[in-house]
Amino acid sequence: SVSTGRIMGYEALSRFPSGHGTTQSWFLDAAADGLQIPLELAAVRRAVTTSHELPPDVFLAVNVSATTIVATDLVPILDEAAEHRRVVVEITEHDLVSDYTALGAALDHLRDEGLSISVDDVGAGYSGLRQLVEIKPDVIKLDASIVRGIDTDPMRRAAASALTTFAAAIGAECVYEGIETPQELESARSLGADMVQGFLLGRPTSAPVLSSQDGMNA
Repeated sequence: SVSTGRIMGYEALSRFPSGHGTTQSWFLDAAADGLQIPLELAAVRRAVTTSHELPPDVFLAVNVSATTIVATDLVPILDEAAEHRRVVVEITEHDLVSDYTALGAALDHLRDEGLSISVDDVGAGYSGLRQLVEIKPDVIKLDASIVRGIDTDPMRRAAASALTTFAAAIGAECVYEGIETPQELESARSLGADMVQGFLLGRPTSAPVLSSQDGMNA
């Protein structure tokens, strides 16, 4: 939280054996072989299991493609975590949405079951403002490519300001990703960010380590 410094939640990240490609390449290869949905669901299930080791009163955010959201019912998988904490389903802008009607219906189902919807990596993907308008997110996450350097770059600062204002106008929380310097953190605060995440605040680590940490993260 920008206002209080309290840890508000944790984003589940997938990691694979070193020396065998990046996380992104694993998911891309899985998609090419028709295994995108099984791999994403396996990652979500692991995140739900691991979330039991997180501190109380924090949310769990999981990344899921629009393809998987439309093709599967995530509620039975996420119910276990949602009984104990807020769960945020993050849709990345890097995933091209082909059917907004079907996606909208699937997202309405998730919301009806108490889950929150986030658009991840805003400013770095395919659809820009259309995706935001169609999805009607509860959380908007500004991509690090926009956030990095907002204390010195007028163009990035203007873009961040516009998206933060948009988030406030639709009642969505605004998260700044990629905060790496105190100056970027102060700029995020001055621009009205609700939450921040980045290496300045905490690096990815395992859940047992997180349970004993204090500090600001999102």
